Amino acid sequence: MTVITVLTRTLFFISGKPWQLSRWAQRQAVLGTIVEGMAIYLPLHLGLGW
Repeated sequence: MTVITVLTRTLFFISGKPWQLSRWAQRQAVLGTIVEGMAIYLPLHLGLGW
């Protein structure tokens, strides 16, 4: 794996896991985690061509 892939996956985990754990009881965990992940992925994909 490249360094950028490892850093991006780490960023996804650091931002998504607290959201998932805080929203688990309200049953919004999966949708919120997807939205948060896309909020990180889209700027990387569109802006940096990743």
